[in-house]
Amino acid sequence: TDRHILVTWIPKSSPKPYRYLVTLSQFGTVAELKEGLIELLERDLTPTDITLAEVYLNRIYMIHSNENCVRYVNDTRSTVYAFERVILEVTAADAKPPDTTAVLSGPVVSEDTNVFTNNLD
Repeated sequence: TDRHILVTWIPKSSPKPYRYLVTLSQFGTVAELKEGLIELLERDLTPTDITLAEVYLNRIYMIHSNENCVRYVNDTRSTVYAFERVILEVTAADAKPPDTTAVLSGPVVSEDTNVFTNNLD
């Protein structure tokens, strides 16, 4: 028996989302769902290039791994999104330690009076 899942595709190269109806076995995996989407997209992608998530009430409710069965993908109450992953390369010159001075000199609560004071002097 087949299952039809409406997937909203969010590519990294375009701000516009697209919707695709993916058909696969009801006993399939999330990786197979992604492969079906890739066939419809006609793009050179792999399932690891895509993150599949359920969005419920405008919040990401669940992120599915490739090994999950599609029977656990709830497309009746949630909207299924497929995000193309973006890989950011960070060079050693870009990487710098976090600025801890703001943490060390931020507002302090006095234990005696429970009054916030600004310790930036």
